[in-house]
Amino acid sequence: MWRAISLLCCYCTSLPLWADCRQDLDPAELKAKRPLVSNIEFQQENVFDLNEPGVFWLHRFANRTHIITTEQTIRDDLLFLQDAPLNLAELAETERLLRSRRYLRDARVEVVQYCAASNSVTVRVTTWDNWSLLPKIDFSSEGGETKYSLGVAEDNLLGSGNQIQLDYAKDSERSGYLLSFASPNIFGSHWNTLLSYADNSDGENYRFAVQRPFYRLDSNWAFNADLLKNKEQVTDYLLSETINEYNRTRHQFDASAGFKLALRGHTIQRLNIGMQLEDVDFNELDSTVLSLPEQRNLSYLYLEYQLLQDDFYKLFNINQFNRVEDINAGWQLRLRLGFLQPWLGAD
Repeated sequence: MWRAISLLCCYCTSLPLWADCRQDLDPAELKAKRPLVSNIEFQQENVFDLNEPGVFWLHRFANRTHIITTEQTIRDDLLFLQDAPLNLAELAETERLLRSRRYLRDARVEVVQYCAASNSVTVRVTTWDNWSLLPKIDFSSEGGETKYSLGVAEDNLLGSGNQIQLDYAKDSERSGYLLSFASPNIFGSHWNTLLSYADNSDGENYRFAVQRPFYRLDSNWAFNADLLKNKEQVTDYLLSETINEYNRTRHQFDASAGFKLALRGHTIQRLNIGMQLEDVDFNELDSTVLSLPEQRNLSYLYLEYQLLQDDFYKLFNINQFNRVEDINAGWQLRLRLGFLQPWLGAD
């Protein structure tokens, strides 16, 4: 009996606290009160809404076979923290970052509850997945020449947001395999990477890139490094007849560092400092009959100034069908000045 009375008293005591929490929220009021984010809820939706009219077995099969983006993958992209003061601009920017991911069709980040007693809010992050498994079959025949390619790409590997691609292609000049892996946000660090390797009948290509972009408007710095090698056999034609063949090998390395210069209101200014090394070599084959093109080196240093004005709007069906898109109507300026450098080998 005493236990029942004690539980009843606890329930009655908690009633005013629950009653003090409400869901009718005014953004201006929230901005003035500066509450803390006490709780973050996550809601991940599948590719298709099975309650919509016109749904049939294919939609249900797709939902059953699709692996939904994990909560940790979504959490890694958040630009706000739990137990930190609420910033509505950070919520809107998180929405845009999530919508920029290829594996998400839409995202919504909103305050769903405000409790005056603790001056705290609950934020809900809702995401809608894109179908991420993309098979590729391409076949064409023209002028007696046949080319085809087969492959598969997964843009959301096991719900992690990582991308993997495997292709085989064949045409009149070459055949080969391509394997690539990309991670848009490595372990929540906001660094991304790309690894790609192609083994072709006339050479091999590889690329390795690592980047920390200006992932948010007020990011203080950015970094990029991109290494590329491409080797292929080039065939020159005249009136559909082969007149010369030779090898072309291209090496390229691009590295840059960026810094925020100023942030005034909704206008951000940035400066990038970088270099690009590019060396193209040509080599003879047994079938080479004409002179080779001149080797060239286009290595240079550059300075790049960026100006970005934050004036984003959520629009629908602008560049992509059935997707919410973030369009920036503000001013955007990019000015790059490069200098060829003989000490880097430039011609």
